[in-house]
Amino acid sequence: MLSTVKGAIGAEDMIKLHPLEEETLLNNLERRFKAELVYTYIGDIVVSVNPFKRTGNSTAEVQQKYVE
Repeated sequence: MLSTVKGAIGAEDMIKLHPLEEETLLNNLERRFKAELVYTYIGDIVVSVNPFKRTGNSTAEVQQKYVE
């Protein structure tokens, strides 16, 4: 199960993936990338995948969410 929130695409915090293995991490990042969700947590660490296009995810409001 990759979704941690009903209707979400992939897990926003991959620490909750089971099993927590390379395959599940990469699968989750790919699902979120395809949905243009370029920021994903692994516990306290944020992983950002560059989509090489503007997705609206780089606004100050979105960035502040990951600073707090």
